Amino acid sequence: MRKAEEREAIKKEAKAEADKTKKAVKNIQSKVEKATLGDLGVLAELKKKLEGGEGEGA
Repeated sequence: MRKAEEREAIKKEAKAEADKTKKAVKNIQSKVEKATLGDLGVLAELKKKLEGGEGEGA
């Protein structure tokens, strides 16, 4: 009987730890700023301008 209870207690602890970890990951991910396609487009245009400017100046 004791071994079954111990196994169940260990499973509960592991599940609680997993839930805690999942919540922490979700919290961190929600705080991370996501790049939008518009942002990426602006950066691509800036890169083209900079590359073009280097070619003219050299």
